[in-house]
Amino acid sequence: MRHKLIGLGGIQVGGTAAAVMGIALVFGQTWSIALTIGLIFALSSTAIVLQTFHEKGLAKTEGGQSSFSVLLFQDIAVIPMLAFIPLLAIPELVEQAQNAVEHAADHHEELSLVAGLPGWAYGLVITASIAVVVVGGHYLSRPLFRFVASSGLREIFTATALMLVIGIAA
Repeated sequence: MRHKLIGLGGIQVGGTAAAVMGIALVFGQTWSIALTIGLIFALSSTAIVLQTFHEKGLAKTEGGQSSFSVLLFQDIAVIPMLAFIPLLAIPELVEQAQNAVEHAADHHEELSLVAGLPGWAYGLVITASIAVVVVGGHYLSRPLFRFVASSGLREIFTATALMLVIGIAA
């Protein structure tokens, strides 16, 4: 499995990234943007592919195991990619991003619902918000997840969990 993981996975990610980078360079992109596009197109969705393999009974075959090793390599390779891609940023884009952040910081107070509240009221709003999330999560999430689990579809369960996390974070 290790040889397939490093061999097949490395060839797939490296070859796809290089091929797509070459195509992007032909279309006039800079090398850093072309490399980023190549790295993005070198990845695929492990969850979708594995579900398809299990549905069609291909997970235990030699081809299924080879494909799984490629998917596993992609999952491992995404971490260094995420660390490397910001280093490719064009200096002009970095300057534009800094200007946008400074501009947004100037107008942040306009968007806040608690701006201008005294300290005790601000603390009360924060405490009440946390209480609503905890109590609502305790009494509302169980019935929601039971309902979603009754559908028997793992994707809907995962999507519901992700939407709940994103909703709480917002």
